[in-house]
Amino acid sequence: MKKALSAVIFVFLSINAFTQVFNSGHILRPGQFTAGMNPVLNDRDGGFYLHGGYGLNKKVDFGMRYGILAGQDYFGADFEWALMQSRTWNVSLITGAHVRRVMGLDGGLVVSYAVAQSATIFAGVDVDLDFYDETEHYTWVPLGVEVYWRRNTSVILEADIPMSDWAWNIFGGGLAFYF
Repeated sequence: MKKALSAVIFVFLSINAFTQVFNSGHILRPGQFTAGMNPVLNDRDGGFYLHGGYGLNKKVDFGMRYGILAGQDYFGADFEWALMQSRTWNVSLITGAHVRRVMGLDGGLVVSYAVAQSATIFAGVDVDLDFYDETEHYTWVPLGVEVYWRRNTSVILEADIPMSDWAWNIFGGGLAFYF
């Protein structure tokens, strides 16, 4: 328990970056809590995310994230909705909002496949709309893997491929703790 508490404190004292799905598409069980951190490198800068989530019911979880990129704060929150759940396949829809200089809306679809009991690969689409003088849309295709090394700890590696003029390459990885 002390190790888990230390990990949570470390996660919430760290700093952070712009956007990444960093989510394998699994909905958290009702009452389950997760916390994580992931450094990010992209074409423009580097940064670091802090994120947490809570299972609301069998089909929905709520997530929040905080980050810093190029000295600017990023705050975001989202709901993840289960569209399909099975032993090997999961499909979820992500809807949310964020603030980084201006307000934006987030949407995404994540499809995951369990290649082993302790490893899941995932892909999807991630879209951010930012409301500057002109609305800008950032679209990525995330590709990643989540590997559990302990029952409640996993490593997530993700690459996001840009699909719009405003988007850029993003590479990241980090830890997720499940409580």
